[in-house]
Amino acid sequence: MTSLVLLLVAASAQAQVTVDFGSGVSAVKVAPKPELPRANAPSGSTGITQAAEGSEEARIIMQLVRTLVPPKKELAKFDPKAFCIAKCPIPRTKWVQFIFGVPFTQSFKFDECCDIEGTTTISQKPFPVDLKLKNLGEYARVTMTVTVTVAIDMAKQSGDVSWSAAEGKLFTKSGEASEFTADYALAINAHGDVTENRGGHIHLSRIKGKSTSIDGDLLIQ
Repeated sequence: MTSLVLLLVAASAQAQVTVDFGSGVSAVKVAPKPELPRANAPSGSTGITQAAEGSEEARIIMQLVRTLVPPKKELAKFDPKAFCIAKCPIPRTKWVQFIFGVPFTQSFKFDECCDIEGTTTISQKPFPVDLKLKNLGEYARVTMTVTVTVAIDMAKQSGDVSWSAAEGKLFTKSGEASEFTADYALAINAHGDVTENRGGHIHLSRIKGKSTSIDGDLLIQ
């Protein structure tokens, strides 16, 4: 079972969010401070606190990050009514080529349990990502500039991968933008297996055009 554990800190509030990818995003648990009022709950969640209202945007961004880093395992179960990426990870064989210096072009198409669409060329130079999204309510597009660096250990036939996203924007259908940065680090071997999962971080600086400051630690398990 794959999950993301995200620790969100906004103002004086703290919430821990677990997203279960076995069924899309249908199982979300949030543990807010009891004295804080609840905001309107997004579809498929049990609600988020007013002070941590950016957690929904953070969960979306976390899943997009998961699509653009080397996968740990394929996911078998999914909920077709919820945002789902289980059927659109980048193949391991392409990541194996990548750590040895070969860039590749990846196309995503809307399909059963692949709710992103677009084409990007992944290289060890900064590259743009522009993807359409579906099954995310008001959110319909994401853009970012991604940098992926690899340090090769020839003795171990593996690579240390550092992934970062700058100038990230998550757009609503009306054009409002939530702005973010993110990073992730891991190691993969010559077979494309993740041998060390170091985790990462996300920072939201704007939600639907409004300034904010929300930070989260990311671990793809």
